[in-house]
Amino acid sequence: MTIERSIDITDVIRGALAPYMSVYIDIPREVSAPFVRVTAAGGSERNTIDTFTVGIEGYGIRDGQAYELTRNAVGILRVIAAEQSTPIRLVRENTKPTSYPDPIRPDLKRYRTTLLITAHKETIDI
Repeated sequence: MTIERSIDITDVIRGALAPYMSVYIDIPREVSAPFVRVTAAGGSERNTIDTFTVGIEGYGIRDGQAYELTRNAVGILRVIAAEQSTPIRLVRENTKPTSYPDPIRPDLKRYRTTLLITAHKETIDI
């Protein structure tokens, strides 16, 4: 049987960003900055495409490093959407990168942006 389903958007984003920066879904306890964390926060479905709400968090030693890393991640995702090299087709910033202290890692600076990402679903045989 062939089914259509939503992609694992965090995994697709991690794979797209990994050649350019360290990317995590769950932050390991002993990780050093700089790195990006990707979180999924819901979305909606329409026909063969989904729209995902995704958080991109850049971590750095300094504010400027975290801010630039967050902006770079968004820029890379926009290029990937334009190239259509993944299921991602459109990247829109819902919020601009904002300082967002992390209570678990107060030693690091964190900037967060929220994206709306439109992507094609995948078709698989089960």
